[in-house]
Amino acid sequence: MEDRPASSARAWLPPLMGALAALILLFALLPHGIGVTSDCVDYFSTAGNLAENNGFLQHDGRPYASWPPLYPMLLVLGSWMNAGPETTALVLNMLSLFLMLWLALRWALLNLRNRLLAHWLGLAFLLHFAFWDVALHAWTEPLYNFMAMLFLLLLPRASRKDSWAALAGLALLAASAWLLRYVGLTLVTVGGIFFLFSGSMSWPRRIARAAVFGLIAAVPAVLWMIRNIRVMGEWAGERSPSSFGFLQNLSRLGKAAWWIVPESWGKVLPGMVLMILIAGILFLAFRGRGKPRRHLELRRALLLYSALYLALLLYSSTRYAFEAIHSRYLMPVLPPLLLWLSLWLDDRFTGLKAPAKNALIILLTLWLVFPAAVSTKMIERAREEGVDVFGAPEWTGWPLWDWLAGSPPEAILISNGADAVHYHTGLPVRLAPRRWIHSTSLAPTDELQDFATIFEEGRPVFYVWIADFPRTGARENYHSLEEVLERYRLEPIVAFPEGAVFMVLPRVTN
Repeated sequence: MEDRPASSARAWLPPLMGALAALILLFALLPHGIGVTSDCVDYFSTAGNLAENNGFLQHDGRPYASWPPLYPMLLVLGSWMNAGPETTALVLNMLSLFLMLWLALRWALLNLRNRLLAHWLGLAFLLHFAFWDVALHAWTEPLYNFMAMLFLLLLPRASRKDSWAALAGLALLAASAWLLRYVGLTLVTVGGIFFLFSGSMSWPRRIARAAVFGLIAAVPAVLWMIRNIRVMGEWAGERSPSSFGFLQNLSRLGKAAWWIVPESWGKVLPGMVLMILIAGILFLAFRGRGKPRRHLELRRALLLYSALYLALLLYSSTRYAFEAIHSRYLMPVLPPLLLWLSLWLDDRFTGLKAPAKNALIILLTLWLVFPAAVSTKMIERAREEGVDVFGAPEWTGWPLWDWLAGSPPEAILISNGADAVHYHTGLPVRLAPRRWIHSTSLAPTDELQDFATIFEEGRPVFYVWIADFPRTGARENYHSLEEVLERYRLEPIVAFPEGAVFMVLPRVTN
């Protein structure tokens, strides 16, 4: 018989591991603060406008629509306790890590028959760098990952249980995840499928339950998207066509191997190391006589969610422009895949002889050294150099920020780095004319031509030109100063090593 974890370990170990993860995150971010990217600036500025009863508006005056509304609403809670958005985001990430680690290990200790495998799963959640990569930033992924994992673990039982209260609770959880990230639609889809096809109820009752679940889970997000169409003309805010084709995006999904083996290994022996590792695990695992009879519905939920998420990611990245698919976009499938793997291995452990079982445990434990090493480097760099982008030391202490703090309050500020300018000065800053909306889309805009309407406001227009973007490089989707000069006059006001300020004037024509 397999060793089962002691009841005392089930009680104290999960919260201890969750607390350890939260404290490590606090340790990493205390010197320089949480990582702030362009998305984060929009979250923060919208939360500030909400706190001042100005509605869902960003620092550039545009409606907040490219993301669902829940995250800035949560950031507002911190303002009620005189905490800034960075502090609130850090607390949310610490809480999310705590809950995710607690839930994963608690579930493993209660459901996996092998004690060592349950502990391995907890360590995998604690040590994998994909979790730390998002936790170090003020992003929505940490909280979303916990909500998605909780939903998937509760779904099989709730879909079989003839309880409208359980259905409504699960639907509200799915609705909250969708209001946090648009990809939360996958949870609503998985839930609808399970309520329709699981259990032994009559078909009319299944259909009714699936319909009620879908209605409760979808209405809040649908109302938000209707609002977006009214104020922006798009259901999910400003979007532009992608320049990446389906096959390109499909090939980028292969970067998930970077979760398994060091990227440099694949460069030396493309695919070979990964294939050998997988073959070794399969050889040992399939020697077991156990069959996947336990938690069948949970396994299906985990795999269905992962497949639907990846399908939605492929579709959206092929249709709309955003960053090339990388670890951040792939990582929401990591928790369900780790849970599925632990169940699969737990079955294979049944019937394995001691030598094969020990070899597999050793192999799994040695693998943890790789993600742990990457996570350690991430945490060390965050503590020593700060997390990119705008909160890093390279962005602080600029004389440009001091000068802008004393600029004429009636002036309209525009910039090719509006997010950076707003984050470091707190001033409202509009976007300068762009060639195309997103750096990965080559669909041209008419912003340079339409920019002339800004002079109708009768206020001075200052162009804050950022010449140096530390760590990220220049933004090629903005029109250059030379291109702006073809249509408008730029009178220099002040110059610094990191950038300059110009007054923009209409070009005089005869």
